[in-house]
Amino acid sequence: MKTTKTKSIKNQTFNFTSWSLKFSGSAALIAVLSVVGQRSVLLDFKLVVLLLALSVLITLAAIVLGLIGTLRAIKAKHSVITETLSGSTLALFVIMPVLMTVLTGAGAPQIHDITTDLVDPPEFLAVKALRTGEHNPLDRFTPENLANLQKEGYPNLNSIILDRPF
Repeated sequence: MKTTKTKSIKNQTFNFTSWSLKFSGSAALIAVLSVVGQRSVLLDFKLVVLLLALSVLITLAAIVLGLIGTLRAIKAKHSVITETLSGSTLALFVIMPVLMTVLTGAGAPQIHDITTDLVDPPEFLAVKALRTGEHNPLDRFTPENLANLQKEGYPNLNSIILDRPF
């Protein structure tokens, strides 16, 4: 009877480990394909953001499943802890670049147009024909305090004057 109970706990542990690995592998694949798709202009930026968000959610599930498998292995006194942590470890490698990017931008103001010339900013010309109503506005009037937001968020942003021909 005891061997049946041990087998059951071992199967549950490996089941969580297996799903953790599957989830983290899927999340890694989604993240890589979304970044490659955006870099090669095959996917729209909004879709890429959604895919990365999905990847993060799957990664979080993989971490939880891996930790459950690890806790069950510890409780059952199995020596498979390294195997049970593999899915969680892979998931951490997937989620870290996304978290680092989010943390880097967390303190910055949410503006999309930054310039070194706040008095007479350069005007977009060629890109105007490519823009639709879905895109961010190209004017420097939205939001009204854009220059102040930029000064607060990027106080060290300056022009570099080089003694070289154009």
